[in-house]
Amino acid sequence: MRISGSEVSESLNRSVIAHLITPDKKRLMTLALIDFLEHGLCYVYPQSPGSLIRGIRTAHSVPPLNEVIVSNEDYVWPYYEGDTRGQAIEPLHPKVPESSLKDPVFGSDEKVVGKGIKLNFYFINSDLQKFCYQRDRGADH
Repeated sequence: MRISGSEVSESLNRSVIAHLITPDKKRLMTLALIDFLEHGLCYVYPQSPGSLIRGIRTAHSVPPLNEVIVSNEDYVWPYYEGDTRGQAIEPLHPKVPESSLKDPVFGSDEKVVGKGIKLNFYFINSDLQKFCYQRDRGADH
């Protein structure tokens, strides 16, 4: 994601304090993480659509949400290499837009999380729970 090692380390330390990962930093606290994404992210990273700007589509402007939510307005992460004009939404980290162009798989998941999570999480909650369950189950066996 193009972030420094110290940023990763600080993030892991904050995640331990918040009980999102175990103290040994090797396992997710799945239910706590899902609860945080569903109920807390919109308070930690509040979003209000900004001015019209060139950028990279995010939120309901990309799959899978654009298949469910019909809108005439695009939300974009401001980025000079973007190909869409839309209302600005700040990414969770400044390097996310660049990273999403270089790694489309990363970008599609993060783009959904980039907007106010209350609306978006309804659609990704069951998939995230399945992923966490499968990952945790695989780690135990």
